[in-house]
Amino acid sequence: MISRAPRSHYCFFPKTASIIGTFLVATTTSITGNASLGVLSLAVLLVVALVFLLLQKDPTRN
Repeated sequence: MISRAPRSHYCFFPKTASIIGTFLVATTTSITGNASLGVLSLAVLLVVALVFLLLQKDPTRN
């Protein structure tokens, strides 16, 4: 897939997310021995991302 967006930090995040997500699931699964908890660890990342999104200020508002 070729992105038409200019090269910036946006090109970095999908690659990093795929590595971190896989590492987190594998690590959690190997520590607990339960694959369901490994997948549940991704839910923790999603909740953290939601918190960060909710804390962002609207740049169009003064």
